[in-house]
Amino acid sequence: MRYFLFFGLLLGCPESETPSQPGQIQDSGESPSISGQLAFPQGDASIDNLAVGLVRLDFGDPPRLDGTLQSMPITAADADFVFELGQRPPEDLMVELEPTLHPGMIGLVAVGLVFNDQNLDGEYVEGERIVGGSLSRLAIWLEGDVPEAWAEGWNIFDTGMSGRYETGNCLLNTTRPITWRSEFNGSYPIVYDLDEPMDLSVQGLPVPLPLEGEMVGLPDDVQMTLLPFQTTYRDPEDDPETLPGPLAAFSVVDGRFLLTLDEAPSMEADLSGDVQWNYVLGMGVTYQDADEDGAFTLGEELGTATLCADSRTVGLRYTEPVRGYRGWRLMECYGVRGGWSLVGAEPSGLWIVPRTTETLIVDRAECEL
Repeated sequence: MRYFLFFGLLLGCPESETPSQPGQIQDSGESPSISGQLAFPQGDASIDNLAVGLVRLDFGDPPRLDGTLQSMPITAADADFVFELGQRPPEDLMVELEPTLHPGMIGLVAVGLVFNDQNLDGEYVEGERIVGGSLSRLAIWLEGDVPEAWAEGWNIFDTGMSGRYETGNCLLNTTRPITWRSEFNGSYPIVYDLDEPMDLSVQGLPVPLPLEGEMVGLPDDVQMTLLPFQTTYRDPEDDPETLPGPLAAFSVVDGRFLLTLDEAPSMEADLSGDVQWNYVLGMGVTYQDADEDGAFTLGEELGTATLCADSRTVGLRYTEPVRGYRGWRLMECYGVRGGWSLVGAEPSGLWIVPRTTETLIVDRAECEL
């Protein structure tokens, strides 16, 4: 029962907030521009070879990021950026955006994207690592048969795309990129002035995750390991040799445990199987070192204690760097970040534990899922 409850809750994600008031539509001027600021909520991280760009989002089959309109290298964390839009995007990037609902309306949808510019050419190409961006402020060019409520030229739209909308729905595809949500929520799409900031959050940079806590009420000879989720909650009849092995070993000294996660684990323990969206979930568990070899061996009996924070069971999730629209959309939808994170489960969805939280090892019966 614990297996399915904990696993199911970890797949959830928080609802996105709805902006309270729409802004005014602004006609394109002599030199329209979009500006914003980068934020690094994960803390210190390397910005080598990172760029921020305005990249076309093509809602084809499948959707993809295709065509960089503007970009600039990132030279400092929390930097400001400005994109000078010009009067009209390139002709080969323009499409009929909503042929069924708004035939004859031509344009393009562009997103603010932070990516690893591997070849330093200023162009995002699929396969380069995406580390941040925003789907709550889209730059959209419109021309042709445009509804009266919108302006021709450049607009800033919130189509309600950021976050998730119901369990399991991350809007990976649509034939109505502007109005898809209006039939469910009449406040969308929301149109903002061009001077509305397009702030971008950088969530996909792996950074070291240090862990330290207290072993509570346990014998001195108890050891601790980080096991893949499917190995921790395995069926007793499963052959241990067919299960993925430990992800990391905790150092236990004088009743305290220490571990710094700064390397990618083996993706043998991937829980997704998706070509663009892979992650591993590890559980901190105790064991008796029966063979006294100083390491956990599959087949050794697990203890009844687990890793807890604020009286809740927590796990350690590693999210593989994403390199295409599908992976980035799922990362943004589920509210997770790249690299290692301390995570827990709540009925409302995934719970990302702050890095300052003290984690404890306590008896499983006292630690709620």
